[in-house]
Amino acid sequence: MPRRTKTGSQRILVVSIAVGIVAAVVGVNAILASQQSSIEDYVRQLQEISDQSMALTSSYEDSIGKWKNSLIDDEEMLGITDSNLQQLESLASKLKSLEPPEKFREGHEMSILSLQYELESNRHLRNYIVTDDEEEYKKSNELFQLAFDYESKAFKAFSKANKIT
Repeated sequence: MPRRTKTGSQRILVVSIAVGIVAAVVGVNAILASQQSSIEDYVRQLQEISDQSMALTSSYEDSIGKWKNSLIDDEEMLGITDSNLQQLESLASKLKSLEPPEKFREGHEMSILSLQYELESNRHLRNYIVTDDEEEYKKSNELFQLAFDYESKAFKAFSKANKIT
């Protein structure tokens, strides 16, 4: 049986298919690279917010210790608390504005709850400073514990999400 030679249209078809396959592979790689870049951007921004939050919380806890030991007075503590509340609200807004990749959504939501509970805790501590009402102090401590609990849950969720990929 004689060997058939490919016609020009057959060659064009083969070349077109090959180009299509290469374009599809390049397209998929571009999408994956874009998703990876998006994940890296999210993680970087989340880390910045987390670092700022931890530093703010640590500084605020130091101030509470000084206030409890009468090294700073109520008026100064109110000023520190008001500043802390503003900064926490700003961090919470930044965190809420981030669009987490799907695999990080649960940890992201837990992080938001943690910041919200910390904000509420600090508002009740402010009320305690003003009123000396022990119930406000008790509520502040309960909410701060919830903030810590949700921070721990967020960490576990982020760790689990990282192991998936």
